[in-house]
Amino acid sequence: MEMRRAGKSGLVLSRLGLGTMTWGRDTDTHEAADQCRAYIDAGGNFF
Repeated sequence: MEMRRAGKSGLVLSRLGLGTMTWGRDTDTHEAADQCRAYIDAGGNFF
């Protein structure tokens, strides 16, 4: 996963963020957990 610096804050974030707005409504707990694991395994850290 490509990473980017967040301004001068010192934070390094994944270029792609994982949106979670529909978790709990359109996505059940198990599917949300699977998505989260896959995202983290791919190097993501920006939710």
